[in-house]
Order: sequence, then C-alpha cells, then structure tokens
Amino acid sequence: MDSFLLLESQYNLSELLLQGQRDNVTEPPSGEGEFIIDGLSVERNHILVRIGTVGGPYERRLPSRALQKGNDPYPWPIVSTYPLPKYYILDVPKTLRTKQGIKDN
Repeated sequence: MDSFLLLESQYNLSELLLQGQRDNVTEPPSGEGEFIIDGLSVERNHILVRIGTVGGPYERRLPSRALQKGNDPYPWPIVSTYPLPKYYILDVPKTLRTKQGIKDN
C-alpha cells in the first residue's frame, strides 16, 4: 500500500496506466479502433481493476492475468477510463451484507 501511494502521488501511476491502455488501440480508416490485446495490456487491465475497486471476492470480479487460446484470447472488458465497467463490480447480496454487520438504511 505504501509503495502504491508513493507511485500514485509522485508519478500519477493510475493515469499512466490508463494512458497506456488508450495508446494501445488500432486506428482503422473508420476511426473506431480496437484494443490491441497483449501481455502488457492484460497486466495493465488487471492492475487498473485492482486499483479501481475495493473489497474481496464477493464484492469485485478480478480479470485474468493470462491470455487464452482460441478466437477470444481475453474476454474481459478492457479498462481505459474511470469509472470501471460495471462488469467488475459485483452486486453484494443483502443477506451477505447483514451477516458482515453492515446495517441496511
């Protein structure tokens, strides 16, 4: 946590990662590019989701850090702006919230 806070305050780490994602887009003649999926974009995506969401396995969905074989090597939504795609944020069931001591309003 201390390392992240230092990197964020000194170098604006999350913005550097987001810019890296935005720079990793093809530019076809139509003007609507697609993300280039490679090892770096996958790792940046994983880090950005970890930075942008809080909680444990019942509160967020973390993307894989590996590419898969086949037609869709990375089925996860790529993060290039905040807020994160809703795909990564899980809706915590009401029963789970009350078991953990969080009171309903």
